[in-house]
Amino acid sequence: MRFIPVLPVLLALFFFACDDDGASPGSGATEADTLRVAPDGAGEYATIQAAVDAAGDGDLILLADGRFAGDGNRDIRMPGLDVTVRSESGNAARCTLDCGGGEEYHWGFLFVDGESPEARLEHLTLRGAFGISGGGVVCGGSSPTIADCVFESNEATLGAALSCVSGADPLVLRCGFRGNRAEAGGAVWCQDASPSFEECVFEDNDAGTAGGALAGQSSSFRVSDSFFRGNESDGRGGAISALYGSPVIEECAFRGNLGGAIGLEDTEGALVENCVLDSNSAEAGAAIQCGGSTVVRGCVMTRNRASLVGGALWCCAPVTIEECTLAGNDAPSGSAVYAACNDTVRVERCILAGQSGGEPAAIASGAVFLFSCADLYGNAGGDWVGPAAGQDGGGGNFSADPLFCDLAGGDPRLGDGSPCLPGNHPSGTYCDRIGARDAGCD
Repeated sequence: MRFIPVLPVLLALFFFACDDDGASPGSGATEADTLRVAPDGAGEYATIQAAVDAAGDGDLILLADGRFAGDGNRDIRMPGLDVTVRSESGNAARCTLDCGGGEEYHWGFLFVDGESPEARLEHLTLRGAFGISGGGVVCGGSSPTIADCVFESNEATLGAALSCVSGADPLVLRCGFRGNRAEAGGAVWCQDASPSFEECVFEDNDAGTAGGALAGQSSSFRVSDSFFRGNESDGRGGAISALYGSPVIEECAFRGNLGGAIGLEDTEGALVENCVLDSNSAEAGAAIQCGGSTVVRGCVMTRNRASLVGGALWCCAPVTIEECTLAGNDAPSGSAVYAACNDTVRVERCILAGQSGGEPAAIASGAVFLFSCADLYGNAGGDWVGPAAGQDGGGGNFSADPLFCDLAGGDPRLGDGSPCLPGNHPSGTYCDRIGARDAGCD
């Protein structure tokens, strides 16, 4: 599946507004000021845009609690300065910017004048945007910090909540994205950009073609310590989709996403590390669809279901799966992993246990699986069968109960006597720990 390259058309709709003397607005300010805006226009400035236009470098704009709407409180062009816009209460639920989009295009904030990380948007709810590339916030060639904000019920062609294009690399902290809808990137769209997302929550976002929560094209985005639940795509990546680039996804949890959790296509050196992927569903590769070179390390993949192949992973590229636990996944073929192309899939220090459906590893013609220090046990379709046949007993491979603490209850840690712990290997081979979790039963 290919994305259609889209020019960041919104950037061409605006030009940099200057004072008569050629200086940018507020550039003469020598001390930081606090500017206040109220939803009814009774503050120091009648609208958010009026306060932004008057702000100088380092100024703080405080928004009183309530609902901001209408001209001047939407389509807000930031000034290219280190200006912070923040709710005065520090509670996003009490301070809402309603963009009022639908029949006309309207968005929230535009960061398109090279803003630095010191330009900040904090503690606001942005809803009701309707755009082309971006709805709630558009970042083009800028690097603002967006923290503790909520993006809900926005719509766009690309990235209903947030669009990052043309070298943008914003930092997004502790934000919530829910109920956003786009053709690609239900909540977030990235093109030629490198944004970072930390401690964010993506729930119930939807995309028609790719990336129910987040889609990237030619982008090296990073997502860490974030949670994805109930997102959906009719194409690749119910939660996250990436075409080209080198995305990094670490310390995240994916639960109940439709269309698969993560979809990667023609990526180079993508990394998925220390993630939990549980109860996701797709036709192929319900947890991760690896269509580009990828390392999957330290991940727990449980109860994922594919209707065709690859209960947990579908691979069509060189893929290395290291220190992972794959348990209780289901697919008619390749109940844990399916290799579809003429590539090598390496499975190192992993547990593949208790899958239902077909054999745990399956291939199309030409693909190769190489197992080392792997425990394949209790899989309904057999253990060391199919492309894994003949590898049992060599390279530290074996078949024994891994002694999970309580896998059905969501605890994939290992009991003290587990053969997957260092020093407990059935043949005495030293493999260090096998699987994604240490000992730790209560």
